[in-house]
Amino acid sequence: MNAEEICKRIRNLRELRRINQAEIANHLGITQSSYAKMERGQTKISLDRFVEIVDYLDADPLFFFKEINSPSQKPNRPYRQNNQNRSQWEESLGYNLYVVAQQNEELMDLLEGLKPRSA
Repeated sequence: MNAEEICKRIRNLRELRRINQAEIANHLGITQSSYAKMERGQTKISLDRFVEIVDYLDADPLFFFKEINSPSQKPNRPYRQNNQNRSQWEESLGYNLYVVAQQNEELMDLLEGLKPRSA
């Protein structure tokens, strides 16, 4: 798992939660552009800042570090197990949308590799 993938998961979960960058940046006490740079991987995220982001997203920190190599390998769900505020179907839907997005990206990369090269 690399930093780029962790940042991508943060962005995906933020979007899934329908939280905009300005909202989370305000919570963190930084500008939206500073947050956007962190999310794009242009600025490193400190451990303390990562914990703040994960707490704000109400996520399981391990979710951001699990590998997804096949549909049978399920990472921790993005929602905390003890979160009683979210219904079970919302958790399942969010997780499934995330997995589909990841698989779509992997398929697009594979298809890109199959394109014939120009002579």
